[in-house]
Amino acid sequence: MIKLLAKMTRHLTRRRPASKNAQMLNHQTETLSPTPGLGAVTETSSRCTQLALVAGWFSYKGACATFGDTEAMHVVTRWLDEVNIPYHIACHKVNGTDGLDINTLDPTPYSMFIFVCGPWRDDSRKILEKFEHCYKIGIDLSLEDPVHLQHGFDIILARDMPQQHNPDLAFASHVPTLPLIGIAQVHPQVMYGNRQRHKQVAKAISEYLSRGEVAYVTLDTLHRDNPVKIGNVVHYENLVARLDAVITTRLHGLVFAIKRGIPAVAIDAIAGGAKVSAQANSINWPQVHKGDTVDADQISAAVEKCLDGSLDDTVTRSRENALKKLQQVKSDFLRILSERKFAKQPPDHA
Repeated sequence: MIKLLAKMTRHLTRRRPASKNAQMLNHQTETLSPTPGLGAVTETSSRCTQLALVAGWFSYKGACATFGDTEAMHVVTRWLDEVNIPYHIACHKVNGTDGLDINTLDPTPYSMFIFVCGPWRDDSRKILEKFEHCYKIGIDLSLEDPVHLQHGFDIILARDMPQQHNPDLAFASHVPTLPLIGIAQVHPQVMYGNRQRHKQVAKAISEYLSRGEVAYVTLDTLHRDNPVKIGNVVHYENLVARLDAVITTRLHGLVFAIKRGIPAVAIDAIAGGAKVSAQANSINWPQVHKGDTVDADQISAAVEKCLDGSLDDTVTRSRENALKKLQQVKSDFLRILSERKFAKQPPDHA
């Protein structure tokens, strides 16, 4: 792709028409050298290029665009930057990237149209009608059968087509590695009445997550109708064990995290404190926050502390505290059983 763009830039600059309104040059056919990983490229026409429009299924609200589509788009725009070709992106806001509205934009400033990633069928050609004056490139596309030789592009770099298969562009995308956090939030607890702060806490957590500092997965400990489809406690604990930290308003969200050696930001969603605070105090876990005062900045600072390693020993001590205290609970339980304080007397059959 980079070799192709560089060659096109040189070629089209030499052939730039005198008139700004000139839309097409003489039709030519040229076979370019294979681009590594992309195969042979056939050029069927040449036009002046000054400004490119990068589009794809991510340009449309209802086209079921995927993360792979937008990552492929970022690869293409990086390659355009490398050869100093200016561009605009047409992307609908629901697909995660700010861009122009492909349905309302004026196509006349563009002399190159690049459609990135996904399936391309005969009925897709209508997309190109608006950009007939442009030099049209299709890249990372899937063409299902030989009929798509009538694809409508000047050049096509297929991802897959009969007897040709190339790696998807997302392999070349640059995505940062973020800490992975589990989010375990309790449902409203009506027994606490007006002491509930669940909405306030949920808002603070949501604001923190929106900053993009971490990647996260939603957790829930419910057996019935588990909203995130965690099947049982074995699945839950093994998922938690692979996280970097947990943010939880659930008591057992704290318990399972510390048990598995994972630091937790515990938030008590009940004003004045309730069972989450009590559980943290019982094991001497310091990262417990009040639901009526917590905010996104406080959560961010707490998560950072969980991630910097400074609480690793504290996690171990808290887990050991829990197990040590449970030995006493076990001892008391067994003593009670031995005393048969709650055992019913067997019936007298004499």
